[in-house]
Amino acid sequence: RPELNGQRGELVEWVESEERWRVRMDDGSGKLLKQSSMKVVTPEGGLGILPTRAMSDSRVAEPSIAQSCRVRIAGLTAQPHLNGQLGTVMEWDDAEARWRVRMDDGSGKMLRPTNLELVDELPTVAPTPSA
Repeated sequence: RPELNGQRGELVEWVESEERWRVRMDDGSGKLLKQSSMKVVTPEGGLGILPTRAMSDSRVAEPSIAQSCRVRIAGLTAQPHLNGQLGTVMEWDDAEARWRVRMDDGSGKMLRPTNLELVDELPTVAPTPSA
């Protein structure tokens, strides 16, 4: 349906029986859309990655992670000391099925979507000494 092109909405849940996403459109209407018919748009207008059915666990509780989003690491068991640290999503790595995240300490991490939580916080910047 070409009249839907360019319209925005929010993922609600994956409907297995229809093999489509239930989407709440910005105008309040609801649609069932194929994954291939949608693109994630970041707040800055860039493109992100749509969750796969495997990532969805049948519903989406939070907005999708996309490039430039601020995230917090959560749920790591092998390196629990990283849980709670903040960073900025840089890009999706298809080969690794992970997000590249630039941490606030300057390091880089490759993380599964299930180990990232969206946050509204801006990166902290150390104050510059006055001359």
